[in-house]
Amino acid sequence: MSENASGSAAPDVGSHEFSIAEATGTRGAMDERELSLLDAMMVLYSLGVESDTLQPAAVAFSEFSRECDVLRRGVFDDSPDLRARLTFAANHAEQAFLLVDAKIPMEQFRRHFDETKIARNATARYARLLANRPFGTAERRDRYEFLVTRLVRQKQGDGSYRMLPADQAEIALRYTALRPLAGPDADLRTKAVDYFTGAAKKIGEFNSVDAIFSSGWYVNLYGFKATLGDSMPDPDVMRAVASLNVELANRIHALTGRTAGHPIMTDRMTAEEREAKEVLKAALAAPEEKVVARSFQSARRKAVAAAGVMLSDVTGGDSRVRWLKRGIAIALLVGSGAWSLVVNLGLGQPSQTTLNRAEIAQLSGVLWRGSLVPDDEGMSLLADVQSGPWHALTVKERQAALEKLRAAMILRRIRAAVLQDAGRPVAVINAEGELNLLE
Repeated sequence: MSENASGSAAPDVGSHEFSIAEATGTRGAMDERELSLLDAMMVLYSLGVESDTLQPAAVAFSEFSRECDVLRRGVFDDSPDLRARLTFAANHAEQAFLLVDAKIPMEQFRRHFDETKIARNATARYARLLANRPFGTAERRDRYEFLVTRLVRQKQGDGSYRMLPADQAEIALRYTALRPLAGPDADLRTKAVDYFTGAAKKIGEFNSVDAIFSSGWYVNLYGFKATLGDSMPDPDVMRAVASLNVELANRIHALTGRTAGHPIMTDRMTAEEREAKEVLKAALAAPEEKVVARSFQSARRKAVAAAGVMLSDVTGGDSRVRWLKRGIAIALLVGSGAWSLVVNLGLGQPSQTTLNRAEIAQLSGVLWRGSLVPDDEGMSLLADVQSGPWHALTVKERQAALEKLRAAMILRRIRAAVLQDAGRPVAVINAEGELNLLE
């Protein structure tokens, strides 16, 4: 065993061992957040990111580290005041780092990330740091997937890869996949795992790298991953994704003698992903796709209907548009939707007006935050429910809460609303005034 830059025990670079303890208590939790930030910054530094770019994150980290030192010295004996200061400093430092991380193109990350020179614990902490918050953009989701895949695979003597032994992979996945899908979302997990498993089986059918990228398979796959968005950090989903990525890397190696990380391959993947985003922009902007682009504003049942239309329309036109439309349709049918699709692909979110606490309280007591979002015909509300109180309500009580919210919306001239819980839609009030509970 060796020690990483932060002085914590970490596996020797290049070994396949992975062991990392879950933090407990205030001190343990803050130590873990401090180590995660330090390891993640060291990873970016190893990629050749300039010091000036890292400086804002480094300054915020130093402030957080000073507060951690106070806790370690026991000066305030873990007082509520110190915990509040630590939480604020930790959140500020993590946000500062994520802003720096967002400036690093995925192409640069792929090209310069060398897993033989970075401890596996550092890779794990970086991935966990990304998964701790909503991804928001395709770059962050792609980076998370990239890191987890490298964490659970190991290189063979012939240059190919295989997944880590199941017990080791399980430890890594449980540590980095922080959002296990449960309850109504368990069905989404099953369908996503089936999708990735089926996609992996097709890889052996490709006789050239060009066939992988020109057939529409890769574009469709990328579009499906994007629609999962914040649902991706589920252990079972990520196991299936990583296994697929290993199969893809091995197929590329068998066909070309190159690794998937070779500059030629990373350039090709980056170009395909960039084109997928552009194609998706065109698909969502097309008149016939308007119903899909506003699927959550019209309730999930209309999204499913739109998906059915899209699945039946896979002939004619640009092949990449057809494949991507099919991917969108599949994603809609397994429970995601166009709003999260646009956000998670980084295609640009409409300008929003964040509501203050008083404005939220005037609308409904079941909400805790929200924004007004302009659309073609007025303003819509995108809001988060208070998770505990919302789930404590009966179906009848939720319907009553939606009725009150609809009345308040009329007074504010808000035409539609989407209510979420942890990023998943739970209720919709559409422009026609229909109330829809989605769980």
